[in-house]
Amino acid sequence: MKNTEKTHAFPENWPEEYLRLAMTHPDGEALFYACGQSVEEYAPDSEALFDPTGESRCAPIPFVYRKHIGKALVLVTSSCFSYCRFCFRRASPPSSKKEPSVDDLCAIRNWLFSNEAVEEVILSGGDPLTLDDSKLATLLTIFGQPPGVKRLRIHSRAPVVNPKRVTRELVEIFKNSAKPISMIIHAAHPAELRRELWRCAELLLDGGIGILNQSALLKGVNADPATLCHLISKLRSRGIETKYIHHTDRAPGNAKFRVSIREGLSILRKLSGLLDDPPDYVIDLPNGAGKFPVSSLSVVDKVSTPEGIKRRYRWNGPVHDDAATEERPPFEWWDITEQE
Repeated sequence: MKNTEKTHAFPENWPEEYLRLAMTHPDGEALFYACGQSVEEYAPDSEALFDPTGESRCAPIPFVYRKHIGKALVLVTSSCFSYCRFCFRRASPPSSKKEPSVDDLCAIRNWLFSNEAVEEVILSGGDPLTLDDSKLATLLTIFGQPPGVKRLRIHSRAPVVNPKRVTRELVEIFKNSAKPISMIIHAAHPAELRRELWRCAELLLDGGIGILNQSALLKGVNADPATLCHLISKLRSRGIETKYIHHTDRAPGNAKFRVSIREGLSILRKLSGLLDDPPDYVIDLPNGAGKFPVSSLSVVDKVSTPEGIKRRYRWNGPVHDDAATEERPPFEWWDITEQE
């Protein structure tokens, strides 16, 4: 492995096992690249979007985002295990811990009671599993009380970066939840797929907790067909399907990870030739309308600049049946500059 640690600072909070993996695995450089701070992210970034997924447009109350009438995402903590540098919530440093207060949680519960169309509550952050078992059990009880809520979902990198966090005791808490629970694990690179992760998966699956993966498409990490094929195939062999490949969100400071829409479509076309039933390639639209197939976008303008080619894309819809946003198609924006 190259001396990546000289250009990418060790995240001070990294779990020891994940740091050891990054330092010893032949492909560990990709893990440093994805999660280690570097000077590149402080460079001017004119193509960043301040709110790359449009969350500010769909926040009915603090800590809650609602892009779809049938779903509500709740930020239960800003703490995380890895603080991935590509994340669109990457602006929250480890020192800025923020969680809903008791009053906030009461307000969220009351809001869920008054919005009976919300059938799924998604716990996100940060990483919900940075909370202790007692706090997690309390949250599952609170969010499972409203009769309209039929299921709970947890988004966590813990099985990937801190697998010892998933214990039999935690799985029992999940099993005893008033509403069924599933988990999204966000594995990004094949180097992360190892014995400790499979142990977590077995514990969860044996406990009746469904597991899916979602991966962001990241230049320098996994933005090539062979790497994605390896990642998806290994997960699939263990009963974990990859639900989505996400187009890179344009968060301030994550420019080094971005691929253009055209590049992403090319990568996924090649992946389709390597893999039966590849996952959907989606983009979380910057207007808050939610996730849509990247293939549904169309080019409506193209300009040459001194830096390269820029393409303007249009989203024509249709909107999701339960879209909560008031904005309707068409919606247009410029993609990142491509070198040609």
